[in-house]
Amino acid sequence: MDLLVAEVESRLMSRDVKMQISDSVRDFIIEKGFDPQLGAGRSVAHPELLEDPLADEILRGKIPDNSLLKVARDGELLTFSSKKETETEKEVAASAAT
Repeated sequence: MDLLVAEVESRLMSRDVKMQISDSVRDFIIEKGFDPQLGAGRSVAHPELLEDPLADEILRGKIPDNSLLKVARDGELLTFSSKKETETEKEVAASAAT
């Protein structure tokens, strides 16, 4: 799961998009990826659960460059909301990281 998120975040970096994923989204992807043949606590990440709907949103122009993307869960669907970051917000985030 963490590898899947890291790969998506890496691709979004080229557009300067930062992604926040709720715990319910993480749980959803883990639930959908559970494979009983792998044993308890083991699951297979299914990239299409996150990547396909995210790609649709990007193609529709709903996720602008230089934005903060929040991924949430609404039942069996993932929802995406984005907010374009201002220069001040970027500076505050950068200083908080140091």
